[in-house]
Amino acid sequence: EDGINGASLSVKQDVGVEIPESISAEQKAFTISLWAKKKAGSKEYSTIFFGKNPDAVSQYGKGIVFYANPGNNAGKMELQVSNSNTETNAKPFDVPTDKWTMLTFVNKTNTTEFYINGNKQDMTAEEAGKYVVTKGIDAIILGTGQWMDSEFFVGCIDEVSLYNVALEGDQITLLKEEAEGALTE
Repeated sequence: EDGINGASLSVKQDVGVEIPESISAEQKAFTISLWAKKKAGSKEYSTIFFGKNPDAVSQYGKGIVFYANPGNNAGKMELQVSNSNTETNAKPFDVPTDKWTMLTFVNKTNTTEFYINGNKQDMTAEEAGKYVVTKGIDAIILGTGQWMDSEFFVGCIDEVSLYNVALEGDQITLLKEEAEGALTE
């Protein structure tokens, strides 16, 4: 399928892609940005992006996950971050179906920011502090969960970018505007 700038990764019910050695534990400031187009057939907790924590030995050692349809809520997307094997912090956001949506997660030393289509999402200081990734990301998985056998996303993923700095709001807006100039629906 056409993507933002050329072809996109079209994800179906049983496919995912893994990118190893992504963000080291020493990297405290980073940004993850991608475009996703959720299709109507996405199931409950469909994984768009999964940043695997090096300590991921259970469902709680995930690192960072962008889910579509959390709790079977088709109009939502959920950001989950976990830095241990006992705690996961989750926050739902509105995301449309069958429309390209830019998702950007900014990790700073003591806080985080999350943007949808270049717009910073409201989080309290306490919430933003809970989402800080402290252990790095040793693999990025697109379109499925951490064991590559469940939580399949149905839709398209494009323009996945990792930055070894925490981008600022105006930089994220510029990325969105540049991509929209090439956008094909």
